[in-house]
Amino acid sequence: MEHFGLFVRSPYYNPNEHLVELFDHLLTLHPCFAEEQTEEALVYQSAFPGQPFDKKRLGYFMSGLLKLGEKFLGVQRTEKQEILFECQALRELSEREQEKHYARRYKKVKDTLDARQHRDGDSYYHNYLLADMELNASNPQKEDFDANLQAASNALDGYYFINKLKYSCEMLNRQAIVSEQFSIPFMEEVSNYLSSSQQSEPLVGIYLQIYYSMLYPDDNQHFKKLLELIAEHATSIGLSELKNIYLYAINICTRKIREGKEQFLAVALNLYEEGIRNKSLFDNHYLSHWTYNNIVKLALRLERFEWIEKFIYTYNASFQENALHYNLAELHFHKEDYGQALVHLNQVHSFDVKYHLVARILLIKAFYESNAIDACMSALASFTVYLSRNKEIAVSLKKSCQNFCALLHRVMSHSSQKKREKLRQQIRDRQPLADRAWLMKVFEDQEKKLK
Repeated sequence: MEHFGLFVRSPYYNPNEHLVELFDHLLTLHPCFAEEQTEEALVYQSAFPGQPFDKKRLGYFMSGLLKLGEKFLGVQRTEKQEILFECQALRELSEREQEKHYARRYKKVKDTLDARQHRDGDSYYHNYLLADMELNASNPQKEDFDANLQAASNALDGYYFINKLKYSCEMLNRQAIVSEQFSIPFMEEVSNYLSSSQQSEPLVGIYLQIYYSMLYPDDNQHFKKLLELIAEHATSIGLSELKNIYLYAINICTRKIREGKEQFLAVALNLYEEGIRNKSLFDNHYLSHWTYNNIVKLALRLERFEWIEKFIYTYNASFQENALHYNLAELHFHKEDYGQALVHLNQVHSFDVKYHLVARILLIKAFYESNAIDACMSALASFTVYLSRNKEIAVSLKKSCQNFCALLHRVMSHSSQKKREKLRQQIRDRQPLADRAWLMKVFEDQEKKLK
């Protein structure tokens, strides 16, 4: 707001003093902007005292201030992108034929870009912009060999390849989730060219292996090569770009784990650990609750209990109390310390729907595993009623939990052998279904007892 105030008061951007007056009044209402204080007539009277209320005039001023706000955001974004800002200045110098100033500034920008230790997708765009700038500054119409023309063409290729790979990887990634198929033209030609090229840049090579790993999921050589490239070049890649790369690699592991390839549990956890060490998986100094929970689940399946407890306390944000207690409950559940699991579950607050639902399911499981069958049945009935009455839960999430409750109730009913065979198939096939693996384990344990 302070910076926006300076922007509004700048006569270069705003020659209208009335917009300054309106902004000054609105600044007194920041940050709450209470409804009773922002009624149109009251705002007009406060911003322009002594003047009769004019709704049309106020609308004109509000529209003008809004446009200034949007322009302010654009200017801020441009200034944050140093290379783009410099390229605009270079283009102006070139068009004004200020060769001396252009040359000095171009060298400074080029040195800055070359000195960057970390590469990301933007680097290719910036290289292309500078190469194109230098080409146009050196008279692109001349007929002899021009190294700038070759440099601009190479930079454009690099910019195209990295983005073509990124889009193609994301298309394959989403195709694994949704039924729709994307069209990915020219990707065979691009991938063949890059595969045969001896001078492929590390970032291009990494995304090429991500693409191949998803296109040919049964060929582990591509994924092995991907892991090698990540380990070799992680320190030279920008954190935002590196985060995307880790998440792609982890998603590939996750799909292999779902296919029963348990050896990828350790690979996925190792990728998470690397992302924690180099800070690439952090958002504003914290791990997201999805990352936090996924790491705990992986480590639990590997039974790294001491490591998990240290991790839970070390990386939990102060405002993630639900995440802390839910994951500690998961830890104690897997250690078969059901009493402590129940203690932590009682500290998961219901205002967070996501944690409330998974906590209720874990509570039911803890009662069952501790042989408190009456408490389990009571919790199961209560949860079923809660799900049927709550209208705010997403449909797929609600259905997943309802299917869990219905199938567990049938498992515990000790029905006939014929019905149990049908139930086994329902546990395998029912979609969506929460905690399918645990339900199947309970079913199989009962089968052994019945025999």
